[in-house]
Amino acid sequence: MTVINMPNKEDQVIILAHRLADMSLEEPGPRQRMQMLEVIEELAAHLVQESRLVNAALEGGA
Repeated sequence: MTVINMPNKEDQVIILAHRLADMSLEEPGPRQRMQMLEVIEELAAHLVQESRLVNAALEGGA
């Protein structure tokens, strides 16, 4: 049986950031701009989720 390691949250954010950086190396067309916006939205969602987790931990520890 083959085990596939899924990236953790930090790795996912790094992967998304690298995708965005790779996309930004070329002059973006309309389709690529939409893809870049989707990646930015994914990154923002990860950051919001992490922020909520940190805030919950801080409030719970206070």
